[in-house]
Amino acid sequence: MTNESLKVNGEHVKCPSCAAEMVFSPEEELLVCPYCGTHQEIAAGNDPIEEHNFEFCQTGSGEWGVATKIIHCDNCGADMVADTNVTARVCAYCGSPMLTQAENPDNVSPEAVLPFKIAADTAKLYFKEWVKRRFFAPRALRDASSLQRLNGVYIPHFTYDCNTRSDYHAQAGTHYYETEMVTVQRDGKTITEPRQIMKTRWTPVSGNFSSSFDDVLVLASENVDSKLVSLEFDLNDLVPYQKEYIYSFLAENNSISKEACWNTAQNIIKTKLEMEITKTIAADEIRSLSFTTDYRNITFKSIFLPVWISSYQFKGKTYKFMINGQSGEINGQAPFSALRVSLSMIGSILLSALFFALNPILGIFAIIGCTALLLNLGSGKSKMKLPEGKQKKK
Repeated sequence: MTNESLKVNGEHVKCPSCAAEMVFSPEEELLVCPYCGTHQEIAAGNDPIEEHNFEFCQTGSGEWGVATKIIHCDNCGADMVADTNVTARVCAYCGSPMLTQAENPDNVSPEAVLPFKIAADTAKLYFKEWVKRRFFAPRALRDASSLQRLNGVYIPHFTYDCNTRSDYHAQAGTHYYETEMVTVQRDGKTITEPRQIMKTRWTPVSGNFSSSFDDVLVLASENVDSKLVSLEFDLNDLVPYQKEYIYSFLAENNSISKEACWNTAQNIIKTKLEMEITKTIAADEIRSLSFTTDYRNITFKSIFLPVWISSYQFKGKTYKFMINGQSGEINGQAPFSALRVSLSMIGSILLSALFFALNPILGIFAIIGCTALLLNLGSGKSKMKLPEGKQKKK
């Protein structure tokens, strides 16, 4: 079946067999008719993903390339963009009814999209497996947790590219050793003996450092918990935005401006520059590092990243979680069992004390190992293998 055989009505692709509206299938990466099962490939976009000049670009075109409607949540303020075939009864973020239709706001039109690769039924299997792995959660959670809803949402982000030149000043420390006489206790006697003592010689240093940054990623939604959406995406899979990818999904308008997101991007860049500049200074220690940075050739683009958003009820309380629509990675909230946490901590303390009594060095390693294990078991972030028969298409 060729692309020319598709019928387009109202900017939405119609099934060539039964004329129903096609939807995007994440795991097949095709358009699929939900009624007769007809499959159709999405024509590859010919236009490259465009980077816009940050200083001179006038944003706010809001052009999505498909007939859309804006559904507004009066509770949390989210503006969700959906194709006209989608009916959203509840907000994907807070679960409140979405009844108010709003005018299309002054949003930035997307340049690129990371298409969903995991379908809803597979995401639900991930959720069940994720619940089973909550070591500190009450045992009853595995049987009692009930998935309320599962919404596929494209979350808006901006990426920034730039070149930087930084002028820095710091104190560079060089280690040297001096022999000093120290008093120690040995075999019940007080004696004085020579010992090599490390000291640090500090000297001022200054210079300049140039670097470049590509695809600094910043969340452009104020409606999403930034901790929950701190998922890892492979931006190499970005494709030019095409309307077919949002068929049957929701997409949020950017609620944070490109200027505010650029401020966040600068903080990310400054943290990376501090580490890079520190590495370039030839010294044993560095202190009092300060630098000013000039940003040049700043470009940006608006992109959509795929996330399954949901919540579940347990003993009358709602817990939220997100699933990476590309990889299946989960970040979420889960209740803790005070008894399980207490017993685990007591067990770790007793085990560490036992090893420490046998050998202090082993005791230190036991403390580090037990702490790392407890942190890993208590983490709400997990990446799991796809269930058998649900492997992603390559």
